Amino acid sequence: MFDVTERPILLVDDAQEIRTALRRMLVRAGYQVLEASNGDEALRIVGATAVAAVLLDLRMPGKSGEQVLQELRVVVPEVPVIMVSGALDAETRVHLLHLGANACVDKPVDEAKLMAALSAVLGP
Repeated sequence: MFDVTERPILLVDDAQEIRTALRRMLVRAGYQVLEASNGDEALRIVGATAVAAVLLDLRMPGKSGEQVLQELRVVVPEVPVIMVSGALDAETRVHLLHLGANACVDKPVDEAKLMAALSAVLGP
């Protein structure tokens, strides 16, 4: 197994302020971070760079997080994907997990819950 701090976490969110807040949390925890502001940019990054995990916003203009998740499962099925959204009801969570998400985290993001989700999908 690789040291997860050697591979970056990819943040995908159309809102710069959300990416900035998540970046701060991840950097404090010792992770390297890459950012994408939309789904197409995220898919380009994942195609060119080995990432430890993807934090993926559900609602974005252009390709939705759901569409990006489906494409990621084809391109890099082994990379953990954590969906991040303010619209995660029980039905949506089950649907996203069925599509291949490894975890779901609510916005506004609680740092402890995010770190617990990352720990769960990346291992110790």
